[in-house]
Amino acid sequence: MSAVSLETVAATLGRLLQNSGRDVQLRDRASGDIRSVSIGLATAPDGLLPVFLAAGDAVWREATGAGIGLRIEQDERALLGYRAVKVNGVPFSTVMLATIEAVEQAARPGALLVNDLNAVLRTTTPQPAVTQTPGPVP
Repeated sequence: MSAVSLETVAATLGRLLQNSGRDVQLRDRASGDIRSVSIGLATAPDGLLPVFLAAGDAVWREATGAGIGLRIEQDERALLGYRAVKVNGVPFSTVMLATIEAVEQAARPGALLVNDLNAVLRTTTPQPAVTQTPGPVP
């Protein structure tokens, strides 16, 4: 099976987040402040997309025992130090359904605190979800 287009995943996730009516937020680990983030930053491969995909991978792994073929690499210029590079081995629909489920598990009324996707990662089967683990979400 060929790789799923990250651009298509990002665009679809962006529409989903925008149409949800939820404010996408991120807690700054240093200050503790919660800040709104743009849909563009939330869905950028060098932004928060690796976090969304890692949570989706964990959901899929919990359900099936197999991941979504997520590859994340270190990138010192990326927001969190990691960049989403590839999703391979499952259909686009699987990537999106798993990622949407992760979002719904973490969402609150009116807001999605991206840091809460970490809870989704912790509650699933403790197997490596990516080739290089990005560490905890800030």
